Amino acid sequence: MSEHNFEFSGWRAVAALLAVAAIFGARLVSFSDKTDDQVLMKNLEMQLLSEYYPDQVVRMKAALEGKDDVGVQSVLDTKVVIEAVEASSPPLDFSTPKEVVVKVTYSLHDSNGTIKRETIYYLYSHGSMGNIWSYQYKTGKIRYYLNFI
Repeated sequence: MSEHNFEFSGWRAVAALLAVAAIFGARLVSFSDKTDDQVLMKNLEMQLLSEYYPDQVVRMKAALEGKDDVGVQSVLDTKVVIEAVEASSPPLDFSTPKEVVVKVTYSLHDSNGTIKRETIYYLYSHGSMGNIWSYQYKTGKIRYYLNFI
């Protein structure tokens, strides 16, 4: 197997650095706000609630067993509030469906204020025909920023 060594110096190093900066700059510009996509927002709300409610059941059981009326009311008043939704679509993929990484910032609010604020990343399959969003799995920040293909 042959090895290839790349050495950059002078104007070649500057050109390579500019090329990398242009690629990442174009990538950052391609992120899009999806808070106006009602289909995705409903899907995200259902996904967040399905992850959130098992914890609330545990909190409710503890409050009921301890006869803590304030704790019970806190559980009942808790709401999931989606604050921001951004999507990272692969710019070089022209097929459908696309694998889109969705960054969701949400918080949990109860009558006492904010309980928790979190940012989570989901991989969705998005079909352009009919605007269909299908949840795949949780992913991470790296996949969100490096979703090229």
